Amino acid sequence: MQEIDKYLTPNDKKKRLKYMQQAKEYYDQVLSDPYIRSFIKEHELTKKEIHQSRSTFAQWYSSKHMINGIFKGYIPILTYASHRVILSYQASKELQKQRKDKMRRDNVVLFNESITLKDASNKDLYKDDARNEIIKYIHDVYKRYKADPHCLWGGNHGMKGCYLHGDFGVGKTYIMAVLANNLASLGAKVVFLHMPTFITTLSDYINSKHKNVNDLVRKASNADVLIVDDIGAENISEWARDNIFSVIMQHRMDNCQLTCFTSNLSMLDLAIHFTQTRTDISPVKSRRLMERIMFLADTIQLVNEDKNGENNDWRLKKFDEDDNLNDMD
Repeated sequence: MQEIDKYLTPNDKKKRLKYMQQAKEYYDQVLSDPYIRSFIKEHELTKKEIHQSRSTFAQWYSSKHMINGIFKGYIPILTYASHRVILSYQASKELQKQRKDKMRRDNVVLFNESITLKDASNKDLYKDDARNEIIKYIHDVYKRYKADPHCLWGGNHGMKGCYLHGDFGVGKTYIMAVLANNLASLGAKVVFLHMPTFITTLSDYINSKHKNVNDLVRKASNADVLIVDDIGAENISEWARDNIFSVIMQHRMDNCQLTCFTSNLSMLDLAIHFTQTRTDISPVKSRRLMERIMFLADTIQLVNEDKNGENNDWRLKKFDEDDNLNDMD
């Protein structure tokens, strides 16, 4: 230090002394922080260890009190190991919640459904006796998927998907959106498609140079969870029934993948619906498709029990036309 001093001007020496005094005051302030004092006491740090850890303590202190800096959303954590004080950072609960919510939203791919379905949650479900069965189903599926995300669905593997049918406006789509969001929060990749629009859009994919119908089929086939909304309301062609939708159902049946449906039609009425296409009447092909659907899903009927004739669920959800989102392009 004396060697350096002889090269300094009086003014430089004055500045250095001032800096050293400020540094000492700052370190004193750091070491007087209640948490650091408690940390030192808990781990019985020696004077030498305290001196060697001053910069680490100072970094913890500045991070702790930084409001709008690079450490926003992170909590500085001090640990002691092998006679060393170590500083690490942990995401705050708020940041963890934001990340989890973003992951959940990103995991749900909508095909011409309202983007607001990504906000559907258990707390907003209208509960009555008519919904007990489907609410229990949602709870059971969540528990099973959480216990084993690689479990098999459909057929003889125990739990199946759900074919939820009932009158228009009773809340079928919203209920399935809750199921989708619950599973997406566990990391499942969910495709939620509106069947009538999906079928109509197929011709756009065929005629487009930038869209590939095989990519569309692959996304629906390979999703961890597929929810087919409003099946039976589409005007389907023989080609779309046999070469697109049946192919998707066959793939999901072969791989026992969780597949759910909503419809205004019973299974029997859906079979009749698939019998007749725009250009063909084929009970055999309809029966083959229905066998796949029945392998994948069990039927749950949803009835609106509101005695006043008012809907307490889906029709209270107001969506604008421009809310539609196509994530599958």
